[in-house]
Amino acid sequence: MRILPGLIAPFTLAAVLARWLIIIVARQRPARPGGLGADFALGLTPLTLTLAALIPLALIVSLTFNFDGWRILRAVLFAHLVTFAVIALARARLGGVTGDALGRANQRLAVQAGEVLFMVAGLPLKLK
Repeated sequence: MRILPGLIAPFTLAAVLARWLIIIVARQRPARPGGLGADFALGLTPLTLTLAALIPLALIVSLTFNFDGWRILRAVLFAHLVTFAVIALARARLGGVTGDALGRANQRLAVQAGEVLFMVAGLPLKLK
């Protein structure tokens, strides 16, 4: 039964990381001051951002020490790079983050990038 944590851990981290990364996207400069992206960003204070970072950080540290740490860290780095690419694209094409860009980023990060990312990282992860 040692294989079960190795199967669950990547998908748990993918879900948690995707939700953390959407907060990073939402914290960026909005395209329009009165738009949905701006409204969402109003509630994201530095304290909120710090508190929201604790769960993914704790999970990443835990998985790094309990599983193959380099694979976890590479996957986390790749997810952040995808996020920054989404931010750069939103800035270049839209002038900032919009509500639609947030929705699209959430879908991409949570559904596609996150799950594919951790499948590429390798399943199952081996316990140390």
